[in-house]
Amino acid sequence: MKDDMNKAQSGERIFDENQKKAITVSRNAVVSAGAGSGKTTVLAERFSYLVTEKHYNADQILTLTFTKKATVEMSDRIYKVLKKKAPEQAAQFFKANIKTLDSYCNSVAKTGAHLYGISPDFTQDDETISEQVYNMALPFILEHRDNFAVKTLVKTDSFDKIAKELFVQPVLENSTISSPVDFDACIQKQHEEILCAWKENAAHADKTVNALLNSFNQFDGNKGTQTYKTLYDVLGNPESFPEVPPLYIEDIQKSDSAKIERYALFINRLEKLPLPRGKGVEEIKEYLNELRAVLPVLISLVNYVSGFYITKEL
Repeated sequence: MKDDMNKAQSGERIFDENQKKAITVSRNAVVSAGAGSGKTTVLAERFSYLVTEKHYNADQILTLTFTKKATVEMSDRIYKVLKKKAPEQAAQFFKANIKTLDSYCNSVAKTGAHLYGISPDFTQDDETISEQVYNMALPFILEHRDNFAVKTLVKTDSFDKIAKELFVQPVLENSTISSPVDFDACIQKQHEEILCAWKENAAHADKTVNALLNSFNQFDGNKGTQTYKTLYDVLGNPESFPEVPPLYIEDIQKSDSAKIERYALFINRLEKLPLPRGKGVEEIKEYLNELRAVLPVLISLVNYVSGFYITKEL
């Protein structure tokens, strides 16, 4: 307590118990803190603690950040703390390992280049590589502008934006340095995962629709309400509900637009139904909410597999 009072009188920062634990922790630990909570200050004190109390040299402590701006701020803050508490270490601070994550990974890759089978003279230049990929992606899209899939994509946005967001980023995020990307294998794997997801979500949607229709059929509440009339207008006579139009994997793979559109229209009509109010409609409301959650997933999966563009405005 006296120590904190002396710090307060001298203008020094006073840390709470959790911050003190973060500064002095002696084992592997993860510290979570929100914006404005003093993370940079605590980390600077942690660095100083390791130097003054645990007797590490400044160049033995690795400090990583996400951005160059954060690196500059961190370096400045740590240097000021060391200059005050450990001047001899501050004099060697130019050797400190305070880097961005990508910069550190770059240094590791250069050091072990001979082990990874890559040339050590590579450079780290995100902007240049992004521009190079873009310069290949845009001509590729324009060259194949008559392709059905490309025509479908450009209905949603410009050639330029599609090149940047749907081609450049996936290439940069999924390419490897040591070997070229096997696009056919990647597409096949993605295709298989999408089909599995379709089977699971479609089965869930079909089950939910049948449960909804059954619940509506057994409704014994006030059938004179506006909500019931709206449900009746969309669903039809409870005694002769339409069955969910079948849509099989084969139909999607063949881009059978008629079957896909019929299925999407049916599900979309249900998804747009208003949530009912009053007594005895809890089940109906629950099933409608389930449909609203699964519909966007189903439509996305159909779009991916078939190349058939469906919107929620059908």
